[in-house]
Amino acid sequence: MVGVEDPQLPVSGRAVTDEEQRDVTERFSQLNDELVAGETLPWVAPTLVAKTEAAVSAYAEAYGAGVGEDVREQCLKPVVEAGWDVPSR
Repeated sequence: MVGVEDPQLPVSGRAVTDEEQRDVTERFSQLNDELVAGETLPWVAPTLVAKTEAAVSAYAEAYGAGVGEDVREQCLKPVVEAGWDVPSR
């Protein structure tokens, strides 16, 4: 599975490989088999493995300074508006 904690990952991230794409597709196929009749699980396969270390560190600093909620909102707003895939880790 794609890992975002890879220290060799470039700051700008990297493209998802064909093997990783197949792995994600297989995992979601397995999830789809578990759905209740009529239930759907919308998803889009990721195209980028993001480097999240800097963003997480910055948020931790903002949280410690008492402005974490403001920073989180400002950081996530453009991501959500653009419809980007956001990992939950």
